[in-house]
Amino acid sequence: MSVLVISTHLDDGILSAGQFIAGHPSVTLLTVFAGIPDDGFVTDYDKSCGFETSKFAMQARRNEDREATAMLNATYIHANLLDSQYENDRNRDVEKAIDWILNDEHYDFIVAPLGLRHPDHIAVADATLKLKPENLYLYEDLPHRVTNPELVFDRFEQLKKQSFKPSQEFIGDGAIELKMRALMCYHSQMLKGDLNPYNLYVAERFWRI
Repeated sequence: MSVLVISTHLDDGILSAGQFIAGHPSVTLLTVFAGIPDDGFVTDYDKSCGFETSKFAMQARRNEDREATAMLNATYIHANLLDSQYENDRNRDVEKAIDWILNDEHYDFIVAPLGLRHPDHIAVADATLKLKPENLYLYEDLPHRVTNPELVFDRFEQLKKQSFKPSQEFIGDGAIELKMRALMCYHSQMLKGDLNPYNLYVAERFWRI
């Protein structure tokens, strides 16, 4: 069975679905906002992570993602859209970036973010829902599901107004220890802010759409 997990940023897919990926080797992990910005500037966040430029930050995070996906026997795809901290462009064609991958290969099973809190997460979720792929499941975005649990219920209400009816199907069933080891590959960000074991050592939840 071929499975595509759609990740917003370089770590989100494993943050929210790493245990599932650990239990299903040969998953393809697509990161939508994995573009590398031009050289010559650094955001405050990237500077706090120890990088001199944001270009260096994204190059390092791509390498971290390669290491993490290899640990889980997954295949990575890095799309070239820029994270909103680098380009606040409301016209980014998120739907096109995802559709290109869906048309390139048939997937029996697709997992995407529910879309909590962060505008990039919401953009990826909305774009995937517009494409209406078969056998679509949405994962509850970690750590936002833990830090702001009320957002899950708010998101469900939004989806119901759009005629989507989420129904819970399963939780991640792979080894959570392997997921946590893979997460530590993202060493430039892991353990910073909300990215700590208290928010991440929890069951993954997936909803069928």
